[in-house]
Amino acid sequence: ISFAGQEVMANITDDIARKLRTGQLRPADVSGTKLQDMICAKLEIIVANKCPGLSVDLREYATFADAATASYKIVNNQIVLTQGANSTAFGVSPGLAETKNMLRVFYKW
Repeated sequence: ISFAGQEVMANITDDIARKLRTGQLRPADVSGTKLQDMICAKLEIIVANKCPGLSVDLREYATFADAATASYKIVNNQIVLTQGANSTAFGVSPGLAETKNMLRVFYKW
């Protein structure tokens, strides 16, 4: 079941990321909780209603090198996003067309 869950989540993430890259989804389409709701609507086939363990992060980076320093760690059983040595909060802050963006989707099973 874990493998199936990972595959479903990866496919949903790939689909949303592709729509962002191709302009089918624009920043206004994913603002606030819209992005999380969009992912949850597809993920609910395998998780609890309203996706209680879902965390989504979408942000613009100035350079690919900056994006490469983005990571995460598990602290006290919680996902903590990091940018280099600093912790960052989950958020949705996409850039405009032709910018560098990273979408990260986590589900705490």
